[in-house]
Amino acid sequence: MLDPSCGSGTFLFHAIRRLIAAGRAAGLPPAEIVATCADRVFGIDVHPVAVALARVTWLLALGDLVQDRPPTLSVPVYMGDSMQWSLRPLGASAEVLVDVPPNDPPLRIPAGLASDQLLFERALDELNRGLDTLAEPEAIRDAIARAGATAEDAAMLGRTFAQLKQLFLDGRNHIWTFILRNLLRPVWLSHPDNRADVLIGNPPWIVYRHLSAEMKDRLREALQSYNLWVGGSLATHQDMFALFWARGAERYLREGGTLALVVPYAALNAPVFAALRDGSMQRVRVAITGGWGLERVWPIFGAQSGSSTTSTCVLFGERDRTGPPPTNFDRWVGVLPRRDATEAEAAGALDHVRAAWPRPRTLISASPYRRRFRQGASLSPRRFFLVEHVVSGRLQSRRDAPRVRGRVGSLDKRPWTTVEPPEGPVERAFVRRIALASP
Repeated sequence: MLDPSCGSGTFLFHAIRRLIAAGRAAGLPPAEIVATCADRVFGIDVHPVAVALARVTWLLALGDLVQDRPPTLSVPVYMGDSMQWSLRPLGASAEVLVDVPPNDPPLRIPAGLASDQLLFERALDELNRGLDTLAEPEAIRDAIARAGATAEDAAMLGRTFAQLKQLFLDGRNHIWTFILRNLLRPVWLSHPDNRADVLIGNPPWIVYRHLSAEMKDRLREALQSYNLWVGGSLATHQDMFALFWARGAERYLREGGTLALVVPYAALNAPVFAALRDGSMQRVRVAITGGWGLERVWPIFGAQSGSSTTSTCVLFGERDRTGPPPTNFDRWVGVLPRRDATEAEAAGALDHVRAAWPRPRTLISASPYRRRFRQGASLSPRRFFLVEHVVSGRLQSRRDAPRVRGRVGSLDKRPWTTVEPPEGPVERAFVRRIALASP
């Protein structure tokens, strides 16, 4: 099981607890259960603080079994880029580029070597040994070749070592091999022999319009490669979670493996995510096998908690299977006693129903004038259209022609902000109410 955006490790914690329960039910020795957890429950996150927290969470999940750990226990939670933005095609193979700030050339690692954990560890040992002794790049190249790397991969790592050595001589720290070990873990996890049976998690929800210009280009290019990009008026609604769904399935999930991701409710029926649901996604086939609607649960993250304007759902899928989404999905309704409610508390507070899969939203019923406009009605100058009643002495104004004054507001634009708003009686037949999206 892999969580490609594990955060503080909540999903890892519960996966380990379930694995421990299954191991004890099967009568496995405690040490074997611990070893199985280390071999089966993985996490990746790009943020070092999240990784530190997730590693602690992973260990806490062992409970009293932590006393049965082996002399050396490697917690399988890694800092890395699970979307592999730095993986760049190189002919028939690929290479991983690791940026070196501020403006140095990137470090280059052969992706084939990085996907072989034993060989990669041997290569890193040679790089470390070379930095300790200030060896020549040719010597490191030959040592890596003797360790089992191809001549081409060894030559590339020899050139990479030359960069590392210069960085070290320039006093720019000695931790680059540590960085390489962490950042390249996703490449190892994406090797066909290491892929997960289950991909689970809560990937980032970041809509296209909130990304930087550079990330917009990268997300658009990536989604286009999966046939998930929708342009036009829906372009700004694209979301990073869709890439996690597609790329996560393609690179980390074995054939027939299961996805279960917490995603925006719009994934169930919004037109911008139609290709994700209808099987037209390219490069990898994933059939939607189920969904949980959580839009009527309070309080959880998303719109229900006030932390965003988006409601929540869970989407399930199976790799290398085709077919439309099911006709029904599971919906939970109710008010939780607290946001971080336990499973028992949630079971007692929420009602479960089977409901029809949300009908896909379309633009068919939109106004026939939609194509002729870029925005809604706009009144300008506002102080000539919008008015407010004026108190008119003791006799007040006439009922059929009340006295009004042009309304002054923060949305007024120049040059009209310098014009005194008109004031006077207006026949009641011409004074009407108006509905505004903003004051």
